[in-house]
Amino acid sequence: MTLARLVLACAMAVSAPVLGAIVATPQALAGEEEMCRIKDSRLDEISGLAYSTRHDGVIWTHNDSGGGARVYALDDETCEVLAVLRIKGVPARDMEAIAAGANSRGERVLWLADIGDNLSERTTISLYEVREPEQLRNETVGARRFELTYPSGAQDAEALMALPDSPRVWIITKGILGGSVWKPRDALIKRFVTPLRKIGEEQGFVTDASMAPDASRYVVRDYAEARIYAGTPVGRLLTSLPLPDQVQGEAITWTPDGTSLVVASESDDRLIRVDVPEEGLPKSAGGSDGEEPAEPAADTQEDPTPQPVIPKAVEPVSQLGNAAVVALILGGATFVLATVVVIIVVIVRDRRA
Repeated sequence: MTLARLVLACAMAVSAPVLGAIVATPQALAGEEEMCRIKDSRLDEISGLAYSTRHDGVIWTHNDSGGGARVYALDDETCEVLAVLRIKGVPARDMEAIAAGANSRGERVLWLADIGDNLSERTTISLYEVREPEQLRNETVGARRFELTYPSGAQDAEALMALPDSPRVWIITKGILGGSVWKPRDALIKRFVTPLRKIGEEQGFVTDASMAPDASRYVVRDYAEARIYAGTPVGRLLTSLPLPDQVQGEAITWTPDGTSLVVASESDDRLIRVDVPEEGLPKSAGGSDGEEPAEPAADTQEDPTPQPVIPKAVEPVSQLGNAAVVALILGGATFVLATVVVIIVVIVRDRRA
């Protein structure tokens, strides 16, 4: 690793908890309920959540990089670990997200997204298809690996969405000033690298996303809020809501009834349920709008001017917040760089002496 990359990694490691603390909204929220607390020491860096489509009251979760290729089944009432799936043959370079869906054969699967890339150095990212087991028990299972690539170069991402009944998936990158929404240009094929196609824009610091169980809506989260959109990406914004104060809040999923969200954090042992406001519910559940807009037609070219999903009214506020975050990161990086330089100078002087 070069000195520049070492400094960048140190800066990001130092800045991440601070960013989460600053960006998170320190307030008690209406419609917020602590479901349980995760006491299992193996789950110390939760980065993704997905409700099981086979087992009632079970949430699948995993750690960030360093946690290995393991998926944990949590009881959503007690947070007890009911089973651990060890995925064989998977290096888990930077596992950032999980989604429950179906493969091309209609089988229920878990999609694991090894898509993190803080240093923007990966030429491909990986998506793993794991059959969701019929019985909950500790076991070693296999996975099908699909490689993906961005046409515009390396990107860092932490958000994955999947339709519940088809192999359609979306990835949202985690830019500082804004992210992008991507989908595979072609069908996923094992042993082939599938290019991704950019279909829209998002706000900055997206840490997770999730498709509603009925596929009528989806949610995108960052460190401070969640935004709910109608239809499939790129959808129309229905509402936004503040999220609980959790440092490094990086995971979100819908409850099976589609009326609430469940969130978790890398640095907080609470599993928290958040009610979705009325405007974010489908008409059948009392919401004001369940309309699903048509998804942009698939083509072979990257969209030159994708339709933004950020409302104009919130752009100035978002840009101001993002500018503050950028300043914080630059300040942290400068501090780390200065510290490294001082250490190097001291070492050189000592050797000369």
